[in-house]
Amino acid sequence: MSAAKRIVHNFGAYLARENREVEAGVWGRLYRRLYPDLERIAIAPVNSPEQKAGIDRTLFLRGGTVVKVQEKTRYRPHADMLIEFLHVRRDGREWPGWIEKTRADVLTCYWKPQGVARAWQMDALRLAWRERGRTWVSRFTVKRADNGAYSTLSVCVPLKSLPPCREIWTR
Repeated sequence: MSAAKRIVHNFGAYLARENREVEAGVWGRLYRRLYPDLERIAIAPVNSPEQKAGIDRTLFLRGGTVVKVQEKTRYRPHADMLIEFLHVRRDGREWPGWIEKTRADVLTCYWKPQGVARAWQMDALRLAWRERGRTWVSRFTVKRADNGAYSTLSVCVPLKSLPPCREIWTR
């Protein structure tokens, strides 16, 4: 693994910011453009089982299709996707990051400064992770976020190295 770039991270503050962001009108506009047959959107309640399973929003489409979405917001321009792959407690215990454990069908990441969202099918992302994750971790920057009792490891994967996604501009 490449040397992890250590950053101090307050997960509680990050989660609070993401929970506030979930109400932003941009998400509804994005999903209506991604899914023209969208009928209804449900936001996962804070600390709910859905949110803990990586589901931030559920989309209900015409015909009965349900799409569970995990959302990420990037607040600075980046040409990569930050893929969280591991959590490590101070006592050495480990558990997988969202790339392994989310129950969402789709990952939607909104790059706020650029006004662009990208939506990946989670199955395609997971398959790419299983096939190339070790290579990504050895080749690309790994960030370690200190969250108090545990650390989170994420790899910065260039967008061109990821599976195809749908791209939506908000401006």
